[in-house]
Amino acid sequence: MIHFAAALLAATLLLPGTAAAGADRFAVVIGANQGGPGYAPLYYAEADARRVADVLGQLGSVSAEHTTLLLTPTVAQVQGALDRLAGDVAHARSQGSEHVTVLFFYSGHAEPDALKLGRGALSFDDLKAGLERAGADVRLLFIDSCYAGAATRAKGAARAPGFLRDASAEVHARGEVVITSSAADEASQESDEVGGSYFTHYLLSGLRGDADANADGEVTLDEAYRYVFHRTVAHTAGTRAGAQHPGFDYDLSGSGDMVLTRLDSKGAALRFDASQAGRFLVFDEDRREFVAEVQATPGRPTRLLVDAGSYRVQLRDPEALFEQRLVLSDGGEASVDRQAMARVPYSEDATKGAITRVRRQASGKEVTLAARIGVQGFFDPAIRDSLVPPMVLGGLELDLRGLVAPALSFRAEVLLGGRRFAAQVQPSVSFEADYVQLVGGVGAYLSPAVPGARWLRPFAGVRLSVMWVQRRFLPTGIMEDQFYVGGAPGLAGGVGLAWSARSGLRLEGRAHGSFWVTDDKQQVQGYAEALASVWFTL
Repeated sequence: MIHFAAALLAATLLLPGTAAAGADRFAVVIGANQGGPGYAPLYYAEADARRVADVLGQLGSVSAEHTTLLLTPTVAQVQGALDRLAGDVAHARSQGSEHVTVLFFYSGHAEPDALKLGRGALSFDDLKAGLERAGADVRLLFIDSCYAGAATRAKGAARAPGFLRDASAEVHARGEVVITSSAADEASQESDEVGGSYFTHYLLSGLRGDADANADGEVTLDEAYRYVFHRTVAHTAGTRAGAQHPGFDYDLSGSGDMVLTRLDSKGAALRFDASQAGRFLVFDEDRREFVAEVQATPGRPTRLLVDAGSYRVQLRDPEALFEQRLVLSDGGEASVDRQAMARVPYSEDATKGAITRVRRQASGKEVTLAARIGVQGFFDPAIRDSLVPPMVLGGLELDLRGLVAPALSFRAEVLLGGRRFAAQVQPSVSFEADYVQLVGGVGAYLSPAVPGARWLRPFAGVRLSVMWVQRRFLPTGIMEDQFYVGGAPGLAGGVGLAWSARSGLRLEGRAHGSFWVTDDKQQVQGYAEALASVWFTL
């Protein structure tokens, strides 16, 4: 056990908050909700991965340029990321970096000897070999999956927390530490209550400050591991799957400074003074997600590092929920006060909506609202010159995705457009006219997932529009106003580009054949539309 303590001590030498001059840190963070055929989808693996990347960036001094975040990647994409990591480490060496630390995090499904990535699998041996090829001095792996303990099977993972004895030396560390969410024969569990996996939830809560047992403003790797171990075991002991025991393995030499995160980093802070007691959940109002958990105990103050923003802090009792809302500016602090909390019925718990949204997204179900703008033009020159001139349209679209099948969505839209145009009503007669067009449409679209590219959303579908057009001649009264109504089936296709988890850009092209009755004659006229939309997940 003391050997593990020394190993943890060594691993922390170049970790966030203690990096010396000439040191660099890199992170590869992976979340995979989908494990391929035969695996039930996870709900929180990708959300957990995003949260880990955020904490490493905020508190860990791991820059965005040195962080690779992969969501539901393929095996080839992970191997490509490891290859690029080797190039980045080599570049850092060429720029004078004396020590390099690599942090690897994975949340998702696993087989007994491999990470499950869609229809493929990456063996633990290949993963560790790829990280070793990168040439870093220290490799720290966090693996949150069922059978995670198998990643340490070659040496055997310990199933108890480590104990540190001395942190005075500053000898450069070399080697590898693996920390797993469970033993090789145990399931790793997700929780709706905390909106993530137990292991990652407590890892992040600890790194943000709740693991700072001695309240010195620093979280060591040993403190973090002790915290994760005890919290995970305690909160899984009563679940149907049974207690989950985080484990570790190491192969390191050297020892050094043991700080993993410093709590004086940029951002804001929530303070729980020594008089507070109870289990507090911290909820980000702006991002609509859980941030951390604090187990406050009398006599032990806690400082929790978060981003600037609006927060809801909850204390849960059997009969009711107690909440306090706080707004934090960058660099600011606020105190959590049990006496200032308002009693809220569980039926009004806003966190339920956030959990529902995350579960819906993870299962492929999604509701989005889009603001749209585009152009429309008829193919027939005579129609363009008289009945319906080219015009700009704008409006809203509602998209319901995954209600029937993961790749199938249903869309409904309303568009409005208009323009003034010199209409030719007879070969030698033309009048200016104001045109107004109202379009309503519904459609069914296939939007298959692109493995390893959740930001890319191609789609194709069929739709039906109803077009209403008014033509009012100028000057008013020179001719009677005219109205046209026509149905228009059509085909559509395009691509969506997600610039965040909840918003993005959609580009669409479509062609329709419209049915008109003019001069007592049935006509079919074709037209095309090109539209751009900015969408937001509801």
